[in-house]
Amino acid sequence: MSTLSALTVLERNALEGTGGFYRPVSDGSRWPYHVPTIYTMNLRQNAPNYGWSSGDFWTTYYNYMANGNDQIRLPWYALAGPKYNGLDQTTQDGTSYKEVQYALMAVAGGEDMVLTPQNNSANGVFSMRTIFIRNTHPTTAKSITLWTQSSNYWSNGYEGSALVAIDPQSSLYSTATACSYTTMWQRTGGNSNYTDAASYTIQPGRTVMFILTTSAYFWTSGYSYKWMNINKFYNLQATFGDGWIQPDFRLHQTAMSMNDFDDNNYSGNVAHRIWNRAAELYGDR
Repeated sequence: MSTLSALTVLERNALEGTGGFYRPVSDGSRWPYHVPTIYTMNLRQNAPNYGWSSGDFWTTYYNYMANGNDQIRLPWYALAGPKYNGLDQTTQDGTSYKEVQYALMAVAGGEDMVLTPQNNSANGVFSMRTIFIRNTHPTTAKSITLWTQSSNYWSNGYEGSALVAIDPQSSLYSTATACSYTTMWQRTGGNSNYTDAASYTIQPGRTVMFILTTSAYFWTSGYSYKWMNINKFYNLQATFGDGWIQPDFRLHQTAMSMNDFDDNNYSGNVAHRIWNRAAELYGDR
């Protein structure tokens, strides 16, 4: 066994093996005991030293998923921040951050207050919550429902909110070559918070990435500016009510530590590389 393959086995065992941090379920016997999500905040045009708007490297982006380009760029914003090959640390300062947030009981996420040094509400703060859900059944497709609560801000037409399913169109991590994108719901006008529910069918042995993207309310106060953001999955006991439906810890870990030094191509359909990389790091399935 090579050093690389030995390391891969050790990493996989640490993640999922006996005594590992996660103990996955693949026989439909119970609901998951851990439900991890990746929460990302993007300050857009409100960062301390640099921000991006409709005329930047990433061109026009509509948070309500106006077209296919928005869907393709969404996983980059959720996992890597707005960047492309060559951006230095100065131009990325304060633009985005991400962290792991586990579901507490049947809820992942909630409300938070964001403080920014800028007050560009036309290209305002937005957040994303990413969850990887796997249908572990070997032969039967499963329909799941995701319940969401989200804030929605509408100022200049770039904001809004949406729930997007990103499907690798492959039951093996290694053979994914392109993803399909489905906007499960989207919202434009309206400055409030909303609850929604939408369903998606996951094919047997496949993992789908779901991203809830929301825009924060804009307030002002003194020398800093306040934004109220709500980004939440709830009713997770129903989402994972079928024991064959489980979080995918391999993809979660791969996405959380994601970098793409060799291909930061924001305009290409390259989200499938997350699945490919999970196969390299933690084993194919």
